[in-house]
Amino acid sequence: MRKNNTTRDFILGVDGGGTKTRAGIADFKGNVLATAVAGPGNFQSIGTAAAQGEIARAIKKALAAANVDCHQIASTAYGLSGADREKDFDIVAGFLMDINPSPHFMLSNDTTLILRAGTTNGVGVASVAGTGSNTMGFNEKGDHVKVGGYGPYSGDSGGSYDLSSKAIIAAWKGMDGRGPKTMIEDMLCVALGLDDLADIIEFTYFDSFNPDIHLNEYTPMVFDAAKKGDKVAVRILHQTGRECADDILSCMRRLFKDKTRAVPIVLGGSIYQKGVSPALVNAVEQKVRKIYPKVKLVRLKSEPCVGAMLLAMDNHLGKPTPAAVRRRIIKTFAHAMDCE
Repeated sequence: MRKNNTTRDFILGVDGGGTKTRAGIADFKGNVLATAVAGPGNFQSIGTAAAQGEIARAIKKALAAANVDCHQIASTAYGLSGADREKDFDIVAGFLMDINPSPHFMLSNDTTLILRAGTTNGVGVASVAGTGSNTMGFNEKGDHVKVGGYGPYSGDSGGSYDLSSKAIIAAWKGMDGRGPKTMIEDMLCVALGLDDLADIIEFTYFDSFNPDIHLNEYTPMVFDAAKKGDKVAVRILHQTGRECADDILSCMRRLFKDKTRAVPIVLGGSIYQKGVSPALVNAVEQKVRKIYPKVKLVRLKSEPCVGAMLLAMDNHLGKPTPAAVRRRIIKTFAHAMDCE
């Protein structure tokens, strides 16, 4: 560690999600020195103390891997799931104060990282579909709109819990004759080791409750079934895509009045990025383009932590990161992540 050199020559970006936290360190030219991973950073699901500990662990690991002292960090940006309401921001900012290495930091929801990573200046709309889902956007004036992102009570669509719930219900209806049969029924039984799909309810019984069974992990089978031509699976993905489009359009209408603009819409999260069937994304695009025909859909290829690092660089520079530096962060981040 270079503890004798206190020149602040580096930026730090942190992406704290529902399953893991990733931190990355770069110099002002955009060279990413190191990235590191720790556990979940969402205080809503694991508590403030645990979230603080995992975020601190990711930062400490990244600093060590980069051979950078904490006093050399000029600017830090955090994008954390669970930072939704003003109350949430106050809670998160409170526990970040004790572990933040730079003189100041900026805090946003992790969906903001998706938008920043997929655009040149952070203007547009981001739709995230991963463990959960969220949609938000910014225009050039800095106006901000957020739609959903609070879970089932806010009617969130597109996350793995939403898709798995729809798949189980459709499979059950096919099983008892209330709907068409679907191969998802057999796929679920095999994956969960069930003789009968109805046995799935035992996971909720007091005496046999199994918290290690996370049904959202079986969401990929919906895409697999759709790719194989299962009409029920395709219908689920089309329905979900249209619901995600509604969230995007809600943001667009309030932020971008000109319907002829080529506004970027960044799609991020494992559902968008890893789904083997294009049915969901196609449904999103079809519905959005009916209202905004020139939008530019971008399926995010880089990691959300890239967005955190760009925000940290923006904050340090006082303006959007230059294109050449942005490209270098994206390029060198992928190499650094391979070395984690």
